[in-house]
Amino acid sequence: MAGYVHCGRLGYRRRVSDLQCAAVVLVARHAEAVYDVPVVLGDEGGRLTDRGREQALALAAELHGRRVAAVCSSHLSRAVETAEVVAGALGVDAHVLPGLEEFSVGTLAGRADGEAEVERVFESWLCGDLGPG
Repeated sequence: MAGYVHCGRLGYRRRVSDLQCAAVVLVARHAEAVYDVPVVLGDEGGRLTDRGREQALALAAELHGRRVAAVCSSHLSRAVETAEVVAGALGVDAHVLPGLEEFSVGTLAGRADGEAEVERVFESWLCGDLGPG
């Protein structure tokens, strides 16, 4: 027997089984991307390279045969593009999920990679201090 579930956050309604199955959430980072200004930090932009598209297709191939219901991504263009490639290959929908981000560079946006302040903040993040800097 099947019913319907409405997921307001994702904005879709889909038919689902009423069998109680454990859900598995898989997390993957976006595939290789290129940026318009590669040495400047930012939370926006980036598009997949040819290699990045191959990586996304390889991920879909690894997931083939698993019960993937949907692919969700952050709003970042490189993540959306990765999700669309994977979802398309799997025949499922891709959805942007607000708040799903690895991290935000915040006030470091527009700063050059390698600046002393940028290095200091990233070093503190790597040491576990995830504060704003």
